[in-house]
Amino acid sequence: MRYRTVAIVLLVVGLLSSSIAVAQASRAEEERRRKQASEAHKAKVGYREEGLPDWLLLDYGGNTSLIYEKIGNKYSRLPSISAFTSDTNVWLDLELQNTHRFYSRFRMTYLDEDFTNNTEFHGFAGDLEELYYLADLGNLFKIREVAGQRFQGQVTVGRQYFTLGHGLTYSDISDGIKGEIAWGKLRTQLWGAKTIGYYANIDTSVPGRDNDRRFFAGEMRYELSKPFQPYIFFMTEDDHSDEHPRDPFRNYSYNARYLGLGAEGEPLPGLTYYAEYIRQSGTTMGESIENRAIVDPFGFTTYVPTPMNIHKDPIRAYAVDMGMDYEVKHPGRPVFSLGYIHGSGDADRLIPGSTIGGNLAHTHDRGFMEFGYVPVGYVLDPMVSNLHIYRAGFSINPFYDRKTFESLRFGFTHYVFQKDKLTGGISDQAAIRDHKGVGQELDFFATWDPLRDVSVGVEYGMFFPGRAFERRRMNDYFMFNFTYRF
Repeated sequence: MRYRTVAIVLLVVGLLSSSIAVAQASRAEEERRRKQASEAHKAKVGYREEGLPDWLLLDYGGNTSLIYEKIGNKYSRLPSISAFTSDTNVWLDLELQNTHRFYSRFRMTYLDEDFTNNTEFHGFAGDLEELYYLADLGNLFKIREVAGQRFQGQVTVGRQYFTLGHGLTYSDISDGIKGEIAWGKLRTQLWGAKTIGYYANIDTSVPGRDNDRRFFAGEMRYELSKPFQPYIFFMTEDDHSDEHPRDPFRNYSYNARYLGLGAEGEPLPGLTYYAEYIRQSGTTMGESIENRAIVDPFGFTTYVPTPMNIHKDPIRAYAVDMGMDYEVKHPGRPVFSLGYIHGSGDADRLIPGSTIGGNLAHTHDRGFMEFGYVPVGYVLDPMVSNLHIYRAGFSINPFYDRKTFESLRFGFTHYVFQKDKLTGGISDQAAIRDHKGVGQELDFFATWDPLRDVSVGVEYGMFFPGRAFERRRMNDYFMFNFTYRF
């Protein structure tokens, strides 16, 4: 039977899977691929394999993407990259009695990178990106209503996609457990998660890059009305990562606490908005120069100035994420969009998200640290810390009246990036000058579904560096993506 063949394929893929992380050429493209793969199966759930009993639902499938990327580095003196990627996801979804669900997704990637400095990289990576069990609490305990209000609940255990708020605070695949309840107009979630150890640590200065961060989070949304749906959330992050080899002069611990308030809605037909404010607290290890005593064989002591991270300092940071989209009532579905993101900055932090080059000891760390992702451009693609990011965009289906091209959509987005603290750094370390102007970016895209199971996409971005960069040469990014779903 067909499902036996797929089971064999999944077994072979599992044997090929290794514990190395998939190479990431573009953070925006990687996030898009993961989210697309995580959501791809949902449109087909409910397929009943011939010969199976009524209480059993089986669904399976996958997609293969062939991707070409060209990444420029004209302003940073780093080599440019041309990359070809073959990215395949295979998933299996099994549901028992409308109550118990088992889902798995394997990802296989072949990456071929060529650099302008005459070096190259070729490699294969396999990863079990999602594997979880989901229990429908309403069906399991035969609960349909509580206090006269409709009740729905579920618990999910395993490797899955977690998100919080609009996604800036946290959005990633992690190992953990999540409970979700919908009661009347109230929607709540509570979850605990742990980063996948072989994925890259967000703090790249940790020796060995061990990745062990643990999160606990909760969110409550109230569907008050269509124009206004407020929500509140919290998250704690505890850093258990170890350095290898151990560094006696640096403590890389970073422990953060988040509290967020937000709202979203549709106040007018076609007009949607979101707005979110996040407050961050916690502790970080400040960097300082300390005199280290060295005693020679004759008993004489010499004091050597040594960079250290031994002082625990408080975090006092915040972020704002807001935007709106307006879809004009027209067959071509033109959409105008505006957005603004701000992550607070720290005047003495050189590198956001890093212990080395991080907060100055004995001062508050005011640089915001996100563990999630929101789109901020194809080229610069920065962390939001120490930045004001302004966004305006437009998209349309120009050939809506032609059947072959009715799904073809074009669009562009314009970004303006400005520093919050002039002396502070941003995630692109080439922006070393104490100047507010980081630059502007113009991104274009086109997407098309020529066939039911085929998608084609093109992205092109141009970043024009501002005075915060020493070398103000235009940098660009190009991507072509062909995807087949099976």
